[in-house]
Amino acid sequence: MPIVNDQGELVGIITTHDVLKYEFHKEYPKHKEYWNNFQHA
Repeated sequence: MPIVNDQGELVGIITTHDVLKYEFHKEYPKHKEYWNNFQHA
């Protein structure tokens, strides 16, 4: 997905992976902490 400024100039691009990663981190904010505790159990 292109990201444009108010003048319509391209300022960046985000991918589907970026969106999914953002949503995952938003839904599971402590997943890294949980994973580290799980691995050391």
